Amino acid sequence: MSAPPWWTNADGAEVAALTRVLVDEVFQHHERGCRRCDANESCPAVRAGIEIAVEWVELRAAISFARAMRARQELADFAGTTAVLPHQHREPQAS
Repeated sequence: MSAPPWWTNADGAEVAALTRVLVDEVFQHHERGCRRCDANESCPAVRAGIEIAVEWVELRAAISFARAMRARQELADFAGTTAVLPHQHREPQAS
């Protein structure tokens, strides 16, 4: 699966760093002797950490999309044209 066009290398690097921290924290949590983790049960602390990470990635994607659309609009404004956003389409012009 490829990344959307507005997803930058910086976005990917941030997600990689967040993932690394999450994995490290989950291992440390397990090493500290969580009964649920030891029993391979669902652990509320681990689940909460994963949910926070997923929410952060979703927010990062939304912010990156908004920034890309803003840049596209500003370029179109500068050029004196109308920006076409990904969810829009232009009807063919009658000749």
